Amino acid sequence: MVKRTNRERRKGFTLLEVLLVCGILAVLAAVVLPNLMKMGDQAKNDLARSEVERNGNIAKGLERFNFECGRYPEKIEDLYRKPSYIEDESDGKTRWNGPYMDGEPAELKDPWGNQFNYNGEGRYNEAKYDLWSSGKNGKDERGGGDDIKNWRDK
Repeated sequence: MVKRTNRERRKGFTLLEVLLVCGILAVLAAVVLPNLMKMGDQAKNDLARSEVERNGNIAKGLERFNFECGRYPEKIEDLYRKPSYIEDESDGKTRWNGPYMDGEPAELKDPWGNQFNYNGEGRYNEAKYDLWSSGKNGKDERGGGDDIKNWRDK
């Protein structure tokens, strides 16, 4: 009769080995997941910032509106439909050559699903406009808190 050792008889993993691997995976997940979550938040912040700053899509639409109509729109929806306060020139040429943005105004949302905030009179940006996102918390803090804005604090 041939005697087999424990090693030759064993065909699977012991409970201790399985628990050890699970523990190692749990520690790795505890370290990696928070970093991944921060990267997602940072990506949303960067995306919102790229929309409101001067080279963003909204900013380009606002600048084209200003160039053709001689002023910034009163509300952001005016980029999509000709507003009543824009009159045609005396020779019959239309000044408003929009729409200046694709889609519908309701589709214009920040990465958190909130509408962008806009002030055409430029309270913080003199001779321009104020454009900002309410940020992750969704509360309009007029550029404070976690709001992402197109002006610098003085």
